[in-house]
Amino acid sequence: MQNVSGPGQLPVIVVDEVGKMELFSKTFEQVVRNLMSSSNLTLLATIPEQRRIPVEFADEIRRSPTVHLFEVRMLAVGDLLALAWLCHVYLT
Repeated sequence: MQNVSGPGQLPVIVVDEVGKMELFSKTFEQVVRNLMSSSNLTLLATIPEQRRIPVEFADEIRRSPTVHLFEVRMLAVGDLLALAWLCHVYLT
């Protein structure tokens, strides 16, 4: 997880990624749930695309009314940081 916000802005927390392997940790899942319910930050997280065999928590995130989905194919780290900034501007 990384905070990519600027001075005087709400934090933008980046979580790469909320996937099947990460969700074997219930602590990780609870941390993501807490971040999702916070109104004091913007959360940018990558989740796997929908599959025939669902990743239950990723699907729960996808269905959340507070979530804005952006389809991303392949990004370098710099691109991810730029996307974080754009999402923050778009969502605030």
